[in-house]
Amino acid sequence: MQNTKYKIKNHYRPHFHLKSVKGFLFALLLLLFGTSSLWAITEEEEYNIAWQYCQSGKYPQAVEAYQKFLKHHPRGKLLAEAHFTLARIENSGTNAFAHYQFIIDNYPAHALAPQAAFATAQYCQNAGAYPEAKVRYLFTYSRYAQTPPGSESLYRLSLMALAGDSLTQAASYAQAFVQQYPQNFRGAAISRSLADCWRLKADSAQANFYWRQIMELYPESYEAGEAREQLLADIEGSPEALDDSLSRILPAPKTVTPVIKSPPVKMTQLNPKPAAGKKYYLQIGVYREKSVMTDWKKRLEKQDHQCRVDSSGSKNNCSYRLYAGPYDGKEEALKISQKLLISNRLKTMLVQK
Repeated sequence: MQNTKYKIKNHYRPHFHLKSVKGFLFALLLLLFGTSSLWAITEEEEYNIAWQYCQSGKYPQAVEAYQKFLKHHPRGKLLAEAHFTLARIENSGTNAFAHYQFIIDNYPAHALAPQAAFATAQYCQNAGAYPEAKVRYLFTYSRYAQTPPGSESLYRLSLMALAGDSLTQAASYAQAFVQQYPQNFRGAAISRSLADCWRLKADSAQANFYWRQIMELYPESYEAGEAREQLLADIEGSPEALDDSLSRILPAPKTVTPVIKSPPVKMTQLNPKPAAGKKYYLQIGVYREKSVMTDWKKRLEKQDHQCRVDSSGSKNNCSYRLYAGPYDGKEEALKISQKLLISNRLKTMLVQK
C-alpha cells in the first residue's frame, strides 16, 4: 500500500513541473514578440513620430522622442536633422549650442551645417562673447560664402566693426559684401550705416562716397531716397561742382543735346546762403502709423528734445515725418544727432526748414 502511494505521488510531480515550464515559455514568447514589434519600427518611422509631436506643438514629448531616436540610432542617417530640430525646441541654450556644434563637427557638408554654424555665432554674440562670435561669423562666411548664412555673417561682421568704432575694418567688410553680393539689399543698409558714421564725424567726402554707392548700386532701395536727399543737401562750391554732383544723383536723359560752354560766370543764386529764418532740424523718421510716431515724440520730449511733426498724403494714406529741433547751427544739430544715436540708437538726417 505504501508503494502505491509513493508511485502516485511521484507520478504527479513531473506534471506540475511541466506546467511551470509552459508558463515560462509563454512569458518569454510575449517578451520576444514585444521586442520584435519594437525592432520592426524603422529609423524613418521613429523620426516621423518625433516630428509629428513637434509639428503639433507638443515640444516636451518631441524632445523626449528625439532623444530616444538618438539613443536607438546612434549611427542613423537622420542624425543631423534630429540634432538641428532639438536645438530649435530645447529650452536650454547650452544644449542647443551643443546640438549645432555636433552638426558642424560631424556633418560639415550637410545642408543644415551653414545654419548651424551661423546659429553658434549668433549665440556667442547674444551672450556677449564678441571675439568668439567674430571668429564663428568668419568661419561661416569663409566656409559657406554662397549660402544665405554666409552672406548674413559678413553683414554681421561689418555691423560689429561699426559698433567697435573700427570704420576701416567695417569699410573692408562692406566692400567685400557689395562686390560678392551685388543683388543683396543688405548692401544698401551697410552703405547707409557707414555714410551716417562718416557724417557724424563731419567727413562729408567719405559720407558722400557711400551715398553715391547706394544711388549707383541700389537705386530702387529704401535707402536711395535718403541718399539723394543727403547729396542734394551737401552740395556746395562752384556751378561745375553742382553740375557734377547732380549728374551722379539724377538719372541721365535719354537724348543729349550738345551745349557750347560759355566762360565761367559767377552765379550766386546756385549756391545761396541759408535764407533768414531757416533752421536746422534732425529728421527722426517717416511713419505710416500715427501711434508709433506719437510714441517716439513723447519719448524724445521727455528727454528735453523739442519736436516737430509734418504730415502729407490723403486721410487714408497719410505719412508723418518726425523732426527734432530747431537748431541754430549745423554743428549743434550734428552734436545732437550723435547724442540721439548713442542714447536712442536713432540715425537721423539733417535738413533745413
